[in-house]
Amino acid sequence: MPGACNDLNVLAKSPLFDELTAGRAPNIQFQVNNRVHKLGYYLADGIYPRWATFVKTIPNLTRPKEITFAKAQEGYRKDVEMCFGILQARFGIVRGAARGWDKEDLRYIMLACIILHNMIVEDKCPEDTDEDLESDEEEENNMRPRIAEVWDGPTGQDFEEVGRDAHTFEGFMERYNEIRNQYDHLNLQEDLIEHLWEVQDNMDI
Repeated sequence: MPGACNDLNVLAKSPLFDELTAGRAPNIQFQVNNRVHKLGYYLADGIYPRWATFVKTIPNLTRPKEITFAKAQEGYRKDVEMCFGILQARFGIVRGAARGWDKEDLRYIMLACIILHNMIVEDKCPEDTDEDLESDEEEENNMRPRIAEVWDGPTGQDFEEVGRDAHTFEGFMERYNEIRNQYDHLNLQEDLIEHLWEVQDNMDI
């Protein structure tokens, strides 16, 4: 219905976690604060549910650690929203409705727009002299982000096919519940808070 496309309703209809729930997404594992986590996560605001795949902002800040984490979380989230806003302002195809597009077409559209945007930005940058390039070469190699690899589909042991038998259905339900696990959500948030606080202390030293 008009006006009903809030974040929760869109999330309920979104295929965002379909590949993860079906077991066709790449395996992810990382360690934070001496605890291993097996799901990637998205930065989200307070309206989203407490899922293990969301790292939400903290509404009632009491500790200095929480204040530091909330500033970083909200800052990075706004950076991502601003980047997407720039793409929407520059390319009309990104502003339009996405429901009529195939998911694979949307993937190529977004990749093409990102590549074109980067080409435009690089073309507008002033040309550096040879001396500047030689002096900054090492710093640029360290600071420049690596190009993200596009995942073209499951290979090897990356996933477990979901069928109609009891074993794979149990695996499907297990992954479904893992995504919506509030306990893992709180553990991940607390681990990130402690990790960021420790990183900030080491940088101050």
